[in-house]
Amino acid sequence: MRAVQKLETVIFGGTKEEAIALYKKAEKYRLEKDYKNAKTYWLKSAKYGNPYAMYKIGLCHYHGLAGEKNNKKAYLAWTKAVEAGHKESKFCIAVCCLNGFGTEKDEVRAVKILEELKEQNHAKATYKLGECYKHSIGGLEKNPEKADLYSVLACKMGYDPAEDIIEKI
Repeated sequence: MRAVQKLETVIFGGTKEEAIALYKKAEKYRLEKDYKNAKTYWLKSAKYGNPYAMYKIGLCHYHGLAGEKNNKKAYLAWTKAVEAGHKESKFCIAVCCLNGFGTEKDEVRAVKILEELKEQNHAKATYKLGECYKHSIGGLEKNPEKADLYSVLACKMGYDPAEDIIEKI
């Protein structure tokens, strides 16, 4: 469990052991597709400052797992996770800003976040940034060549949906 290993370096309000134990219990329930109980333990782990648990809570709200779909709560959970240093949550914030999910639509902010993540070799952000160039989103000038380049980069980083684009190039 990569997330559990990374938790070892995060500073929590409680003990690392408590946070890790709660997170592991949540993941056990998640694997059983018992999202209600998983969310309960992610919430407990998040109280210790666990950014991975905060991210998972955001996913629960975004997809409507363990309750109603609520983009505002998802956005808020991911914002807390970003404040705690969680990179994937930052990508989720960018998607929310692009689409106005749980927050005001702000394509310029979304592009800025995607550019930051691209510089950190985030595959999905690189691909999404390419889509922004392809469709002239967020103040970017339409640039099909750059869009294609970013699709190739995303694919090389391991993002599978980019392979479909590459085959068309």
